[in-house]
Amino acid sequence: MPRRFSANWIGSLLAAAFVALILPSCTFSPNSWIASGTMKDDDIAEPLPASAKHFENALQVSNAIVKLVQNRNFEKIYDNYFSEKLRGTISKKEFLDKTSAIHAKAGDVESWKEMQWGFGTETVQGVKVVSSKKIVHHQKAVLDYTFQFTDENAKRIDGFFFKDRALRKPTGGAGK
Repeated sequence: MPRRFSANWIGSLLAAAFVALILPSCTFSPNSWIASGTMKDDDIAEPLPASAKHFENALQVSNAIVKLVQNRNFEKIYDNYFSEKLRGTISKKEFLDKTSAIHAKAGDVESWKEMQWGFGTETVQGVKVVSSKKIVHHQKAVLDYTFQFTDENAKRIDGFFFKDRALRKPTGGAGK
């Protein structure tokens, strides 16, 4: 059963992001949020209900980007999925440096669920913003990836940021 969150709770969650590539001069506090799973466990895959079918394109693009991260194809994310507006806020080199640094700290992607989803909507300066959240398990951390869309068809992202959910100890290897 999809769950809904209050604007205050999700606003606090998003404020904790350690790297943000978001819409310039925009604070995001969704008016409504719907997600797979439960309040205790939101890392559950389930089909989109009829009430969330309009987010299907956002889910498909989010999944495509996570697959590219998993394959370390960060350049293709920038080239194929960044809107012109987002490209105006961060260069390809800056994006590649930041995502490579995050990937180095969190480790390789171990797992994620295509049908795990979370969506929020907000109107910012008269523009509807849709946020799509994916939970991605890396070797050393579990990250929330949040993608923001302003185009009706959710083909290109206008924001992309990561939040460290909970650091985990590496399962093997040398060192700390």
